[in-house]
Amino acid sequence: MKLVVQKFGGTSVAQPLFREKVVHMIIKTKERGFFPVVVVSALRYDKCPYSTDALLKLAEDFSDTDCRGELDLLSSCGETIACPLVSMHLMKSGHSAKSFTGFQAGIITDEQFGHASIKRIETDMLKSCIDKGVIPVVAGFQGVTQDGNITTLGRGGSDITAVALGHALGAERVEFYKEVDGIMTSDPYVVPSALKLDEIDFDEIGEMTCCGSKVLESSSVEMARRLNLPLVVKNTFNPESSGTFIGKKRDVYFTRPVTSIAHISNVAQIHIDLPIEANGGKIEEIFNCLSHNGISLDFIALNPNDLLFIVDMKQLDETSCTLKELGCSFKVVPNCSKISAVGAGMRGMPGVMNRAFSVLRKEGIRVLCSTDSHITIAFLVQGQDEKKTINALHKEFIGGEA
Repeated sequence: MKLVVQKFGGTSVAQPLFREKVVHMIIKTKERGFFPVVVVSALRYDKCPYSTDALLKLAEDFSDTDCRGELDLLSSCGETIACPLVSMHLMKSGHSAKSFTGFQAGIITDEQFGHASIKRIETDMLKSCIDKGVIPVVAGFQGVTQDGNITTLGRGGSDITAVALGHALGAERVEFYKEVDGIMTSDPYVVPSALKLDEIDFDEIGEMTCCGSKVLESSSVEMARRLNLPLVVKNTFNPESSGTFIGKKRDVYFTRPVTSIAHISNVAQIHIDLPIEANGGKIEEIFNCLSHNGISLDFIALNPNDLLFIVDMKQLDETSCTLKELGCSFKVVPNCSKISAVGAGMRGMPGVMNRAFSVLRKEGIRVLCSTDSHITIAFLVQGQDEKKTINALHKEFIGGEA
């Protein structure tokens, strides 16, 4: 029996009318000869009392208490509510279905509350359900420790659930249903002329998610790449769209060097002066202390006399306090944006960086820092230049009016 895992996001299952569209797509999948295994996120709409954020807000008075296990149980309730609602819609349509929590689905994790990793999936209950022709509707984002404690997989964890189940059950592919037609060449809210990509390889989508694209969770993409499990991104509200196919590296000729422009907003650049006599020990101390305080660094540049990196603006105060305690002399440039041009076609193609710098110079955009890898060129710019930078690079490499 050919299986397909279909994961529906929080907006897709938010309202009864939307859930009817979801059920229609699930039934169409059966009619095409594939047996669907469904994964759902928590309901998401304005002022939804069952969203993950709303549930966690109930416990904000306990933020200074070590209640991580209790918080995981609380925040997992959104998915627990969503999956029986979808299951009941399927039953109402005349199809056999059964909802499963992560615990019932056999998703065994480690004990890292709030950001657990899946150790294995015990599929007996799900396979028994499938063998009887009953469509499983599984709560994403959830797992359980060997000792029976409920855990959550971190933000975007439902995507991880879907890919892990796809592998454990031997699915043909995993389909992600969102409110967009597929993977776009840039954020359409920033670049109205952004195009839908018909297909993209794992390397490119992996870079895009790390560089700010929010359509898929980065860990789920890396897991699918490692397992060579094809992914498809489709639009719940536009069934006519073919979506975007994501698979292994394509052996094709790339017509352009850049596939997409991704961005990360609201970051701060930290510039630390290193005394001439500084050695690796001081740098290691800085990295260790920042890591110990849970501060994530990006865009790291280490020079003989200085160290530069960026942090999320939400972590700026804690970063500054940590560096002051270490006796560091540093400067901060707040409210920056990291803009990345991603494309497998730039491998071995000369002149791409020059084209990018040239177009930004013509637009009068000041580049604070830049870096490149085999398929990515990234620029750090002032926040007020974010939209102009994205549109300029998109127009230069992909096309469309800014």
